[in-house]
Amino acid sequence: MTQTWTEAEQREHRKQWVEALRSGKYQQATGQLRNPETDGMCCLGVACDISGLGRWNETDYSTLARNYYGDLGAPGSEMLSWLGLSDGCGDFAGGALTELNDNGKTFSEIADIIEAEPEGLIAKVSA
Repeated sequence: MTQTWTEAEQREHRKQWVEALRSGKYQQATGQLRNPETDGMCCLGVACDISGLGRWNETDYSTLARNYYGDLGAPGSEMLSWLGLSDGCGDFAGGALTELNDNGKTFSEIADIIEAEPEGLIAKVSA
């Protein structure tokens, strides 16, 4: 069962994510959540790493042991709920976080976009 997070908790989780992206602790990688050769991560891999919701599957770095990610390598409902994102690629009006990551935007630049909360990035909460 997927835990439901409040908007305030999701906002705090995104703040932690942004801080982790800017921390210098993570090496950036493309094309997968975590690169086993460099131990680099994509921007969504960093979110998974800090969430505490599961652990990495050491035989397949494109997935995590507790189903962070579905069959297509996109966050499952648990990670989406934790972050409050609308979809698994971080789609928003004008782009997607995964595309930006894989096309050369730095973690710091991606953090700026997350903080700006562009239209479509954050899931609308039903009243």
